[in-house]
Amino acid sequence: MYDLEGVVIGGQRDDDTGEGWDPSGTFTLFDEQGAILDVNGWRATELKFVIHIAAEEQ
Repeated sequence: MYDLEGVVIGGQRDDDTGEGWDPSGTFTLFDEQGAILDVNGWRATELKFVIHIAAEEQ
């Protein structure tokens, strides 16, 4: 088991819900150590999405 943290940089979008990436599919993660990983979201026991809005967009 692993705890992964990073930025999702690719994968399938779930535009029907308006929530961004589809966590039930495979997505590409740029992790905090600088590695690019393919992650099977459907195998995760918990996913947390945090969206940071740039100051210019607020």
